[in-house]
Amino acid sequence: MSQPRKPGRRPTVTAIIVGTLCFLLSLGIVAGIGFLIFLWAKQMNSTLVVVLKWAGPLPLVIVILWLTLFLMNLFEKATGISLRTRSSRKCV
Repeated sequence: MSQPRKPGRRPTVTAIIVGTLCFLLSLGIVAGIGFLIFLWAKQMNSTLVVVLKWAGPLPLVIVILWLTLFLMNLFEKATGISLRTRSSRKCV
């Protein structure tokens, strides 16, 4: 006999929409700033451009993720709408 399966936590529609918009916004901000830094570095030194190409992507990904979560938290505080599921709210 199989055991009954617990229903998994599913994200709300609001969380998906807000998360997508926050991700796209943070991606645009970081890509714009990264492009400007790349142009500035290209004028300064060609070695600096090579270093940015090799070492730059990981910090940029971390910044994009951090900025996305920051914007989602800002949305929660500004509107009062919780983006968490009911079961995760009970745990906190």
